[in-house]
Amino acid sequence: MPTRSVVFANLACINYLTGDILAGKGAMFYSESKANVYQKNAACLAYFKKHMRKIIEAIISSIKAVFLRKVHAVIFRIFPSKILLFLLAFQANKSFLN
Repeated sequence: MPTRSVVFANLACINYLTGDILAGKGAMFYSESKANVYQKNAACLAYFKKHMRKIIEAIISSIKAVFLRKVHAVIFRIFPSKILLFLLAFQANKSFLN
């Protein structure tokens, strides 16, 4: 991972060891904190984390809205390529049609 990278994590993924390891390598690890944590955030950082979480959730829900309910792949090794092609088509659709 490049230095000064920023990693956003889900609220459920609060692992302080991972955050400390990434901080030692020069990366920043942000996850929205629960109320009873020992590492408190500044108000502006808490707002930024909440804002980024909402953006990420909106992107995931827009992908999920057009995603097939069932991906039919006869062979297991074809499954990742079908998912990748779907995501590329989704990005092309968002880029060119909107």
